[in-house]
Amino acid sequence: MFGVRLIGCIGILLLASACATPISVIQLDSQTAQRELTQNVLTAGVPSRFSQIVLNRTDLYARFAEDPSGLWTLHTEVASGRRGSNALFALAELSFLHAERGKQPAYYLAAAVYAYAYLFPRPGARPGALRSPFS
Repeated sequence: MFGVRLIGCIGILLLASACATPISVIQLDSQTAQRELTQNVLTAGVPSRFSQIVLNRTDLYARFAEDPSGLWTLHTEVASGRRGSNALFALAELSFLHAERGKQPAYYLAAAVYAYAYLFPRPGARPGALRSPFS
């Protein structure tokens, strides 16, 4: 009799735990949601989600947090043609962030060059012709 009750209790506990939702939702007001979705270097002083995705895809996210000179790795991938215009955008934003943190004029110039290459691509040209201040 005790074994049947024990099995019944275990069954009820398993059934109850299976009904719990592993994902929850937090309701935000529209202004907070917009601010979080559109934060970037200029508005919040942190890389945008877009640049974070590029860093994650290139496996440079942790490296950039410790050593921003990891941007050179991303630059060489863009210059070799392995990365496209998405990486150029990230390079522009992350160079600006590094310039703001370290007050190094070379990184401001790099941000401007990468942004220009992103906004005004020449047909057939690769950004590898750009010299990087990271070297």
